[in-house]
Amino acid sequence: MQYCDEDDIAKSLGLANNSVITSQSSNYKIIKLLGEGGFGAVFLVSSSSKENVKYALKVEKKTAKRKDPKLQMEVSILENLKKSEKSEHFTEIVDKGKTSTYYFVVMELVGKSLADIKDKLGKVFTLGCGIRTMMQCADAISAFHALGFIHRDLKPGNFCVGTLDKRRNIYLLDFGMARKFLNDKGEIKRPRRQVNFKGTLKFAPIRLHQGNEYSRKDDAESWFYMLEDLVNKRGLPWKKIGDMNLIRISKEDSRKPENLQRLIGDFPCKAEFEKVLSYIDKLDYVHSVDFAYINSIMEEAAKVIQNTPEDPYDWESLPEEW
Repeated sequence: MQYCDEDDIAKSLGLANNSVITSQSSNYKIIKLLGEGGFGAVFLVSSSSKENVKYALKVEKKTAKRKDPKLQMEVSILENLKKSEKSEHFTEIVDKGKTSTYYFVVMELVGKSLADIKDKLGKVFTLGCGIRTMMQCADAISAFHALGFIHRDLKPGNFCVGTLDKRRNIYLLDFGMARKFLNDKGEIKRPRRQVNFKGTLKFAPIRLHQGNEYSRKDDAESWFYMLEDLVNKRGLPWKKIGDMNLIRISKEDSRKPENLQRLIGDFPCKAEFEKVLSYIDKLDYVHSVDFAYINSIMEEAAKVIQNTPEDPYDWESLPEEW
């Protein structure tokens, strides 16, 4: 969800600062609007039962066109993800409810997104920080896939750091575009013949540009573009291109031997990065992604630059609130 100045959704639902939203177990007072987009909004709230604890409260406006609220699916996904081995990469659900005009869910409050942090730093992440960050992101995506879902909009803006004692932890957020890739029999769904573009151009996989069905491999490709966006000083080769077709061509051209180093970056661990990309590019629609294998290569990359898991993350030098 993008940060914005306009609060049309909030206004249409009669939600403003100091408004109170009531569930069956508690009351939540709105402190401020955090973000808004589409049919929903996110607020910073305090609870009547725990006044000193802040939460994120997400609302989705009821509409006649939407029979199945996206928020309901998000709650279901999160409840199942909390049972996974990598549950630390997903927010806790505190409460949920509905009114005559909207659905709402109260969630654990997280910190800034990776995109926000990069902007605040005014530069790319240090290489060690970027590698360790993306290893956590890989763990989160792996858990998401294990549940039978693909995310379809992986980007730095949809990963956040934690707060307080969880500040070194990475969270995967926003499942509004997620899709189940398994049918009721647990089989991989047959790909649709034509798929409309969904997601963020900068991080979208090549197959989506070509109108193909999204797969687990494509989430992994977006993950790799995130890595390069966060650590490569030159940025992604297509970062200044606005035309969708020209971006597709740039992504395809970036795989050519003479262009590969521009995408990968001239890092001491460029051989490891190239190995990861080669693995991802060889996958197909039906393949699962072995993120444990990817992270083993990323660990090799970290060793090349003598980075350890105990080394500080770049955002730990920033104040908690800004």
